[in-house]
Amino acid sequence: MSNQLLYHIHIGKCGGTTIQRYFENQYIPSNPSTTVLECHGSYGRQVVYDCNANYVICIRNPIDRVVSAFNWRYYRICTDPSQIGCHPGELETFEKYKTIDELCSKLYNGSVLNKNVYDDLFAVCHIYTNISFYLTELLSKINKDKILFVFKQENLENDLRNFFNIEHLPFGKINEYNSMPDKFKKPKHLSDQSVINLKKVLKKDYDCLKKLIDMGKIPSEFTKYYI
Repeated sequence: MSNQLLYHIHIGKCGGTTIQRYFENQYIPSNPSTTVLECHGSYGRQVVYDCNANYVICIRNPIDRVVSAFNWRYYRICTDPSQIGCHPGELETFEKYKTIDELCSKLYNGSVLNKNVYDDLFAVCHIYTNISFYLTELLSKINKDKILFVFKQENLENDLRNFFNIEHLPFGKINEYNSMPDKFKKPKHLSDQSVINLKKVLKKDYDCLKKLIDMGKIPSEFTKYYI
């Protein structure tokens, strides 16, 4: 039997670390003829389109993903000095804004985008490498049948059970926010205006999710998270 290639598109802050753990400990040992490649910006492996490969993708509501990314990177910079300077402008963003809500509330002056604040937001790792960063080109080319599964962070435990065909989750689920000491936990709350502003600047992310919905890759009961 020829070797099969499966790409795991690990979009940051969508549960990809948990999913990869199950690939390595559950899927790969049971499927020795399949090579699983994890595509994640931190590992230097970008998404490529291969008509002979299959794909699994992890997604999340774009606004929730941004909040998670902002708070996680703040924690990482505070606790690991080697992270400082890895992403130009990231430290300055955390010095300038106390919360993600403070930043997002300033994204627009009326209807005009504040480019400096926008740049501050996208200086944060995982926010820059967003859903559209990983999926825009791929979704413009791929046959929907090549997308084997879309893991949804909002339904991750059930998705793990369904994809890996296991009743119990032997390796658990990683919850990075809960693992942080309280002193590093930034507020998650966003004002209504911040939500409106974020939805505008994340339009390309929502466009990618709409394509997945139109392909029938996201069950209807979950589309509320992605529109």
